Amino acid sequence: MSDEGTDINRHGNLCICIRFWDQTTGVPCESYVNLLNLKNKDAESIFNSIVTDLQKKNIDLNKIRFVSFDGAAVFSGTHNGVAARFLNFINRSSVRLSLFENIQDIFRNQHIKLIQPGDTRWLSNSLAIRSLLQSYQSLLITLENVYNKNNEDSAEALGLYNILSNEGTAFILHALQPIVDTLATLSKSIQTKAADFKQLQDFVTSALLRLEQLKDYCSDDYIAIIKTIQKLSLTSSTNRISRSSITKDKW
Repeated sequence: MSDEGTDINRHGNLCICIRFWDQTTGVPCESYVNLLNLKNKDAESIFNSIVTDLQKKNIDLNKIRFVSFDGAAVFSGTHNGVAARFLNFINRSSVRLSLFENIQDIFRNQHIKLIQPGDTRWLSNSLAIRSLLQSYQSLLITLENVYNKNNEDSAEALGLYNILSNEGTAFILHALQPIVDTLATLSKSIQTKAADFKQLQDFVTSALLRLEQLKDYCSDDYIAIIKTIQKLSLTSSTNRISRSSITKDKW
């Protein structure tokens, strides 16, 4: 995880942190790594600065599983951004992504990228849940496929599959979507430069009214969510049965 900023003296600074799994406690931890001075603020310079510093500290870059930056173009650029450059270190990420996209094609889904939610931005939470729900079937089957490869990623894939295939998890995600969408809309409205205090008050009131409406979800709304979840489970079960039948036919 990294972010860049300029201090009062107009010097560029780059903060680097890492999140890792503590083998002793089994708990994910976050640790501050360094604060670097930047001579240049282009993607290549930032990327090289991060890599060089991590290598000096004997941090194995091949064990990177995700990267997290803000939405600035220098970090999030699809082809030349800092995040795109780190994909080369993420083990088989391109293979898994290609598999995910192929499965989306089978379901005739639009190619949707999963989004890492941020702790402080409601908009990212809304986008993360929306992208997950729109590609839920494809993601479940992708995880099954990765698990069946019986390689070092299998255990992690199985763990994620068990979480996402749980009906309780699916129900919570579907029920959360309209809530975080409302908060995301409020967040975007507050960030509008042209808004005055009267408009901000109206935005907050509108959001509160919408949240009150969501508290009055009727049984039909919940039944619709449950039916959607049941379809996801049936799709996944059908997929397993189909693959099992193909395997038996081959033998």
